[in-house]
Amino acid sequence: MVTSRMPILRLSHCQPPPSCAGCAGLTAPTGRGFKGSVAGQVREGLGYVARTAALRAITCCTATANLFSGVLGAVNVLFLTRTLGLSEAAVGLLLKVLGTVGVLAAATPAGGSRGAAW
Repeated sequence: MVTSRMPILRLSHCQPPPSCAGCAGLTAPTGRGFKGSVAGQVREGLGYVARTAALRAITCCTATANLFSGVLGAVNVLFLTRTLGLSEAAVGLLLKVLGTVGVLAAATPAGGSRGAAW
């Protein structure tokens, strides 16, 4: 938790708004901080996403991926328990090991893939 907080602390509190070459004529949300209602800020942010084609596409793609990832996770648990006959503890242990391996793989430098064709 400490290591994930350190990069956030290095961020500047007054960053300029990002420039977007494909966003001609659009203005970024005002970033009023905590002024105004939360609902107004949410409405402003959603309006900005709806007006920007790239953000709209990214949002739809991410929402679809999250939906089917959740479906896959639920079906995976059913497959492991009903078809393979694993106990709940074995499924939990398997998912824990797979999660740990995923984190370790993400932390490994990409140098191990030097022989890859791409």
